[in-house]
Amino acid sequence: MADFSSSDINEAKRRVKEMQERARSYSQSEQPQNEEKKKEPPKTESQSPFGVFDFLSDFMSGDDGSKGIILALILILAREKADNMLILALLYILL
Repeated sequence: MADFSSSDINEAKRRVKEMQERARSYSQSEQPQNEEKKKEPPKTESQSPFGVFDFLSDFMSGDDGSKGIILALILILAREKADNMLILALLYILL
């Protein structure tokens, strides 16, 4: 095991305290933003076109969520212009 001198340990303690102070300053500056987000009115169904989120939540609420994973994979592959036969095969699995 490596031996550390007391100056090494004190330096490490100083750096830990410095990082903790930085983290506190960042978390304190983010709290007002989080409070503003909470004050926004919740989105209603009329704001989402065609109930897309309802449609996706139906797929994700399956027994094991596999349909949601397959659907996400289809969307990614379609956006990347993957092979159409692969996308059709995944759509077949969803049936």
